[in-house]
Amino acid sequence: MLIQSVESDAPVQNERFKKDLQNLIPALKDEIELLHNQSKNPAYLDGDSDQDIMIKQLEDKAATFKELEQRAEKYNDWQIRLETPLT
Repeated sequence: MLIQSVESDAPVQNERFKKDLQNLIPALKDEIELLHNQSKNPAYLDGDSDQDIMIKQLEDKAATFKELEQRAEKYNDWQIRLETPLT
C-alpha cells in the first residue's frame, strides 16, 4: 500500500520539482552575472589599491564562483534526470 502511494505521487512530485528547478536556474544565472560584474571592479587593476585586500577579495570571488559552478552542474544533472531541456 505504501509503495503504491509513493509511486502514484511520483509524477506529481516530479512536476513540482521541475517547476522549482525552473525558478532556481534563473536565480543562479543572476548570481553568476552579479559575481561577474563585481569582478570587473577597476580597483583590482589599480596599482594604488591595497593589493592584499584585492587578492583576498578575488580569492573570495573565485571560491564563490566554484560554488556556483558546482550548483550549476547539480541543476544540469537534475534536468537530465527529470528529462527537461538543458539550460
